[in-house]
Amino acid sequence: MQNNRNNLSNPKYLWFFVMSFTVIMIFANWFDPRLILIPFFNLETDAGTLIFPLTFLVSNIITEVYGYKHARKAIWCGFGFNLFGLLFGQLLIHFPSPIYADNVAFDSVIKKSSIIVIASMISYLVSEPLNSYIMSKMKIKFKNLTALRFVMSTFFAAFVDSIVFTAIAFSWYLKIEDCVKLALTMWMLKVLIESIGTLFSVRLTNYLKNKERIDIYDRKTKFNIFSLNTNYTTEDNEYKNNLSSINSENNTEYYITNDLTEKEIESSWNLVKNCFWSEEIPYVKFKSALNNSLNFCIVNVNSGHICGFGRVITDYYTYAYLCDVVIHPEYRKKGLGNILIDNILNHKDLQGLKTINLRTTKEAKKIYIKNGFKLAKDPEYILEKEDLNIYKKFKAV
Repeated sequence: MQNNRNNLSNPKYLWFFVMSFTVIMIFANWFDPRLILIPFFNLETDAGTLIFPLTFLVSNIITEVYGYKHARKAIWCGFGFNLFGLLFGQLLIHFPSPIYADNVAFDSVIKKSSIIVIASMISYLVSEPLNSYIMSKMKIKFKNLTALRFVMSTFFAAFVDSIVFTAIAFSWYLKIEDCVKLALTMWMLKVLIESIGTLFSVRLTNYLKNKERIDIYDRKTKFNIFSLNTNYTTEDNEYKNNLSSINSENNTEYYITNDLTEKEIESSWNLVKNCFWSEEIPYVKFKSALNNSLNFCIVNVNSGHICGFGRVITDYYTYAYLCDVVIHPEYRKKGLGNILIDNILNHKDLQGLKTINLRTTKEAKKIYIKNGFKLAKDPEYILEKEDLNIYKKFKAV
């Protein structure tokens, strides 16, 4: 059954980024043994440095949209598959070769690559959690500076990664000055590639947030790298489907959210329970109704007050019933009723429906007509069974 909830428990695109992160990580590790000279700049580095920054980029996207916990899961996936590849490679070179097969070159590459892969895995296990940790903390402190946290998290994490990797992989046969030069070159290239990629990744994160309706803030997260917990609550999701600015007399702005926090649910209940059609509706029944509806809540940005509410009961394919639409008395005559109805009717999950029904009052009727509603064609054939005292009875019990 589909309802108002976003994809918090089952994101649509997260799997792709976890897979991409893992594949990039594997490629980077196994290309690391090849040292290269970059033409024109005369810079020496390992081949893996050219693609390893993409792991920071993908990890940043996961952290920014889906949260640190999912980035941590991706980190362990990458580590696990690399460990499997390392162990499998060691197993292969200890198998005897057929008489006709010349596996000397292959075995030599695997043996030579092993120390590089181990060094890369160790530096990876230090730098990647650090990168996601910095991203998460900076997101809380600098909420609107997405590009800054993308670059700065990589700036610090890539430095640690380059130093640890070079020390383990090359210090045993390169001179100290060559190791320092190599590490600094790796660091510079990683930050440069990340900075260029940020121009694209910031737009992608905004797109994903709107598609998934997810924007996780790790305010309550325990950053234990060994935990595999990926659970978040609706309170962790601060995604807001922002309206175009609506300026009131006090220049206040509003937004509409489909995923209500516990506080927003309670405030909406206080608003609806005073309406004649839902008079004295118990909180437990109201909350249960919301769990099976597509909900719309107008919130004042400055005060956090609930300015309006409405919900839709639907099968998402043929029919929907619009109900409990109400604007708080203090916020009426500001155009919020029209904004709310327009937002509901244009919601992506309500497109293609055959019928949308509602019951209205004499005062509100003109708002619905303005938005395309009309009197039922054959009202004499529309039947109903209702009990307006049902909530009072429930309360008495």
